[in-house]
Amino acid sequence: MDDIKAAGKAFYFKLLAADNYTPGDRLSSPVLLIRAGISPEDDQTYGLTQVCDGLVEVMSVEGDHQSFITANSAARVSDIINKRITSP
Repeated sequence: MDDIKAAGKAFYFKLLAADNYTPGDRLSSPVLLIRAGISPEDDQTYGLTQVCDGLVEVMSVEGDHQSFITANSAARVSDIINKRITSP
């Protein structure tokens, strides 16, 4: 039970820190967002265009927040990342 309490407390403070965070500068390099195809978020960039001056490229992979990094979707995410880091 203590582990569950500790995990809940840590998660609460993580959410609190994220809610209070304000970026000091804008990111000027290009950004690639790999997102789940099923998402409740209306903004396809999850607000990245508000903190980035560079190009924000969004690639969608089949699945929801948890399943898009498993099975076939995980292979697709891996392919996207590998192509990005190995291309000139």
